[in-house]
Amino acid sequence: MSESAGSRTKIDALQKAARLYYDLLRTDPGDGSGDKLGMVKYNSSSQNYFTPLQLKNATNEPTILNLLAETAITDASKLQPTGGTCISCGMTDGASLLLASPATRKQVMIVMTDGHETAGPNVTTSFLNGIESANPDMMIYSLGLGDDIDATLLQNITNIGNGYHQVSEDLLGTNHFALEEFYFEIYVNASGADLVVDPTEAIDLSSGNSVEVNRAKIVSSDKYAIFMVLDDPDLSYYYKLEFIDPHGSVLDPTSNVGGIPIQILQRNGHAIYKIIFPDISQAHTYVGDWVLRLSPTGEWKPDSTNYTHDYKIHNNYQVPGEWIQPYQGVVPIGFGAAVKSDYNMNISVTSSSYQPGAQVLLTAQLSDRGWPSTGGQIELTATKPDASNSNFQLYDDGTHGDTQADDGSYSNYYNQTALEGSYRFFFNGKGINERGEMVPRQGTRYLSLYNPDDDGGKEVKHVIVKSVIYFIFRKGKNWR
Repeated sequence: MSESAGSRTKIDALQKAARLYYDLLRTDPGDGSGDKLGMVKYNSSSQNYFTPLQLKNATNEPTILNLLAETAITDASKLQPTGGTCISCGMTDGASLLLASPATRKQVMIVMTDGHETAGPNVTTSFLNGIESANPDMMIYSLGLGDDIDATLLQNITNIGNGYHQVSEDLLGTNHFALEEFYFEIYVNASGADLVVDPTEAIDLSSGNSVEVNRAKIVSSDKYAIFMVLDDPDLSYYYKLEFIDPHGSVLDPTSNVGGIPIQILQRNGHAIYKIIFPDISQAHTYVGDWVLRLSPTGEWKPDSTNYTHDYKIHNNYQVPGEWIQPYQGVVPIGFGAAVKSDYNMNISVTSSSYQPGAQVLLTAQLSDRGWPSTGGQIELTATKPDASNSNFQLYDDGTHGDTQADDGSYSNYYNQTALEGSYRFFFNGKGINERGEMVPRQGTRYLSLYNPDDDGGKEVKHVIVKSVIYFIFRKGKNWR
């Protein structure tokens, strides 16, 4: 985890992603309805890092932020990389924490690793079946980071846990914020929300002009939204980021929508905006495009590497394969938006096997207030293990794997699976709600396909510290 994965080390990226996830969780208002959190760290063995499961509140926050601080990754008593890899150790302790939680709470486990198991006991089918049978409602998400990942193991873990997994070989280019984006997607999925947009953009500062990074469309079906902004703190010297509502106003701590205050949380490397929308009679106050804008400060210059301020930046981004080059005026900016809404898109990836050559059925269901929504369009981009892409459409026509025409369920088969490795499927949906508004929805899923005699990885290297982060959401409560 101390190795570089682009311009960042793996442990640094994990620390920032875990802290972002903590900030996304609901703070308890005092009645016990907030989210609970527990953390287990593991290497050759596991250790409870923050237990028992405790509510996110003002009392616990200083302790949690200390455990997830940037300084924690260089502290041997906290998250400093060391030792081997016993994934089952971390999963066992985490599953025990969740099992002790009341059934009235939705339960979520996130497993993160950067390689292979080098310490036992290993994760076996019987081990995973035991976790699933003890707590069948638990959702498990797994994340692999690096070029030496046992992707088959990650696939097996999520197959029994009602979740999904992601594989990121590096954090280069527009993958710079891959960990943060995955944790954001997990939060969105586990909380029953819908993703509107979630990319990382490469923004050019050289013109000196303001640039629209991206925009998220909010419609009258949406009840509340959460927006995430990501950037590299070392680069913020060169630009100013502004988040703008549909009426052109730049949001600040005094902003409100229809009289309801906007919650804004800004930390080193990310900002979160939580917005509860008023009654639909005031839809004009929130419907439209919410825009993230970047304005250069004028500090960047073509010879900026000559300046002392830029020494660390120049060295960090001088890595093989990195094409986002801040010292050439190109910086990474992440922007995510999700909504709790009456309009939903549920996606699924079903494979005939987990070996190369499998037939994959891709499905997206659009619904409005629980009823099927027809007349939409679902476009899909499939990325193979060799990074080549293909684009195609899902159909609601009773063919292409679709069981019934015009029922709001859109499907198609994907058969280009001859290569071993992990496949990425990006769903880009556009539906129509009851008021005729175009509703954007997005989602990403991964599928790993390997031969039975292949463990899904490459040459086994020395594998160091890993961390497993566990979170719980309360069932039946509003998402705030």
